[in-house]
Amino acid sequence: MLSNLYQTLEYRNNNDYIEKDGPFPCTHSNAWLGDGYYFWDTFINHAHLWGMNSYKQNGYVICKSIIDLQNLNIFDLDSPQHLLVIKEVRDILKSKYPNETITVPYIINYLKDNVAEFNYNAVRARGITENNFNNSKRFIKYNPQKRSFLDLTPQIQICILDKKVIGENNFKIIHEKPSISPINI
Repeated sequence: MLSNLYQTLEYRNNNDYIEKDGPFPCTHSNAWLGDGYYFWDTFINHAHLWGMNSYKQNGYVICKSIIDLQNLNIFDLDSPQHLLVIKEVRDILKSKYPNETITVPYIINYLKDNVAEFNYNAVRARGITENNFNNSKRFIKYNPQKRSFLDLTPQIQICILDKKVIGENNFKIIHEKPSISPINI
């Protein structure tokens, strides 16, 4: 099944360069799935929110790639088996390095660097933040008396580990929003 993946980038008036050389790796030290090419899976509204919150000064562009995720070897953090791997590695690392802060990207980078069987093309995760639960358009309760919700547009990110997976000519700008600078009179 084909999936739409969206990467949000800062607007720099360089659209030809973006489409020719994209996608681009995340260079933030706090990237939450480790090193790679980050995309929002399916729900473009998260790409817009990321752009509005991250690129306020210059604006943003959203690029789209269409990928058959079933053909990828994905380390999926919605999979119970993969969550067990994360938990086991976390427990090992906590006992081995008791003074280290063990985070998800720490574990994923450890797996990539030290476990030969970790031969995945991508890592997929669903982000959850508590302040999102007030959005009634996005969530629906399972039971009116309980706090459990179904997220209708989950924040799913895919971190592609090898750019070749995207393929040739499969990275197109679909939205451009430069910031509006005040006019100096």
